[in-house]
Amino acid sequence: MIVRWTHGRRMAAPAIAAAILAVLVAVANPNPILPYALAGAGGQNAGGGSGNGNGGNHGGGNPRAGENNGHNGGSDHSASEDGDKDGMGPEYSAGADAVERDGGDRFVPGEVVVANLSGDAEEDVRQLGFVVLGEQQLPSLGLTVTRLRVPQRMTTPAAQTLLAARFPTMLVDVNAVYRPQGELVLPPPDYTAKLIGWGHTPDTCGRGIRIAMLDTAVDTIETGLRGAHIEQRSFLSSDAKPAPTEHGTAIAEILVGQQDGTSGHGLLPSAELTVANVFAADTAGAPYADVMALLGGLDWLASSGAPVINMSFSGDANSLMTLALQRATVGRAIVVAAVGNDGRAAPPSFPAAVPGVIGVTAVDSRSQPYDDANNGDYVDFAAPGVRIWTPSRGPGGSYNTGTSFAAPFVAAAVAALLAEGAPRDPDRISQSLAESAIDLGAPGKDPIFGWGLIQVANPCSQPTQ
Repeated sequence: MIVRWTHGRRMAAPAIAAAILAVLVAVANPNPILPYALAGAGGQNAGGGSGNGNGGNHGGGNPRAGENNGHNGGSDHSASEDGDKDGMGPEYSAGADAVERDGGDRFVPGEVVVANLSGDAEEDVRQLGFVVLGEQQLPSLGLTVTRLRVPQRMTTPAAQTLLAARFPTMLVDVNAVYRPQGELVLPPPDYTAKLIGWGHTPDTCGRGIRIAMLDTAVDTIETGLRGAHIEQRSFLSSDAKPAPTEHGTAIAEILVGQQDGTSGHGLLPSAELTVANVFAADTAGAPYADVMALLGGLDWLASSGAPVINMSFSGDANSLMTLALQRATVGRAIVVAAVGNDGRAAPPSFPAAVPGVIGVTAVDSRSQPYDDANNGDYVDFAAPGVRIWTPSRGPGGSYNTGTSFAAPFVAAAVAALLAEGAPRDPDRISQSLAESAIDLGAPGKDPIFGWGLIQVANPCSQPTQ
């Protein structure tokens, strides 16, 4: 068994179209040179340029193809997943007043662009009243792009049509403008506690509470865990290389992070956290945990009397792990696990799918489901798991996403219930959480949100500020 992280889109008939375009050209230029019959309508189906840099197709009207020979204007402009670096060419900085609109299309007014304009064709273009504004060499692409100003009293689409009709082998289009279609808007770092009704957490909150986790080792020196009450032990074989500490450190910071003057703190900053380091690094540096390490860590945590065990990982079913978890959850500990990030159609993920384990999915700051989260009847509850801020990496901290980061919120909620005297029984704990949860999906338990978004006040009982 190998486990993995769960951290962690009726055109008119040709004859009619040709007639319309001929009228447009005639109106725009009383004496057009139009010796060739139109073979393509040259329509503009321009989208706004999506956040992934995929702008709409702009018909090139190249008669060689007998149809619109459009180009994908946005495909060369890469963008980040969240839209913070969207596709927009360096020359496309025109403001709203500098952009001409025609049938929903957007382009620089009075300009067209031509690919690989020959010297003879350039002279003919000048005689038609066009002015060369600039030329750009693109040697890697094998292109030379010429920017032309259209003749006075001629619309930009009419100018494009005129050139396409006059020069059948010329690739010509408007100077299209592409705009970002997304903006990375990060939620406030403290949205998580407010979303689950946790309330304000003083520094002393969690005193006398114990939580355990199977994860990577945690960094207690260069992170927000300095001063936290943490005990950790490795269960890796002697020849194994320990995995990087980022994942386990982020989970620990959600649970017991310490306020350091520049950042907030975890849900239960004064709680005791016991960490079983069970993740090694493979040859590519990716973390993995095998059954031997997991069983060793689970045995240690069960013997320590830890009432809540967080497991922010997933993998395939394993009979030894299932047996060990069943024994650990009978009157000993409540096990909380991430449901996995393999998508809605993925098969059941373990250990979350083991009976008696509480499976947790992730939602964002608007209580919308995390797109990559697994679905199934083993999803018990939802908790914040999208863009969870922790101070672990770099001076400004980092945002983490995945069901891995939702699980510790439920683990803290379970710890709070146990601190108030709830029995160590997963069914009764689940019932208590279900009674206060916000039902987000179909009425009752559903495969996307389970019983819904957890709502639990912290054991320090201070209202949200």
